Amino acid sequence: MPQGIANKTELLAVKDRSPFMPDSGFSLGEYTVSGAQRGWTTSTTEEVGPISSRVSSGSYTYTLAKGNQLFTGKCTTGLIDKHVDLGDGWEIGNNQNGVSCSCGDQARLVLSTAALDSTGVSYEANGKQATVQPAGVTYNGRLFIGEKQFDLTTLHEVDGGIHLPEPAGYRVTSGQDVGAMVEVLTPGRMWLDKGLSHQTADSMRCLLTGLMFFRSE
Repeated sequence: MPQGIANKTELLAVKDRSPFMPDSGFSLGEYTVSGAQRGWTTSTTEEVGPISSRVSSGSYTYTLAKGNQLFTGKCTTGLIDKHVDLGDGWEIGNNQNGVSCSCGDQARLVLSTAALDSTGVSYEANGKQATVQPAGVTYNGRLFIGEKQFDLTTLHEVDGGIHLPEPAGYRVTSGQDVGAMVEVLTPGRMWLDKGLSHQTADSMRCLLTGLMFFRSE
């Protein structure tokens, strides 16, 4: 349990999530999560002089159901692999990876490993243009739910103080307040702020479930 949020959040435990079939369905609290349905992965390669660039993209969908409630999530993934040939067998590379998920028309998240000097990821929501400017080499991004915005950052530390190279989970914040957290390691867990409105909690629950299917490698 992350420190300082036990009394402020609702814990959604995960059951029946397979470590061997990461796209299979599972239970999230009282919700039934369908398995991820993945579309085709496309890849293009471009070379200009010593610089080569490979762009891969894919997509997946999933649903959350509880009684007569049904929420559908749609995610698009992208990987940009750039390399510069320095000659004599030496080269440098710059990999950027990311995912964008939506649940309905009013809820969206963007997550990326884009560097500090990148132009960011731009999109339109509610008729307004917005640009996500992630920082560093870890995953960072933002959630947009209606007119509300939340920061999304990566968590690498697990119980026992062990630091993992890949994301162990993600934290959603608004200023100093934690709105939600999700653990993506199997089996996984999710925490939602008890003070969130029903609409915001539904959207955040759906969006963060998409990150449980995101393959960061």
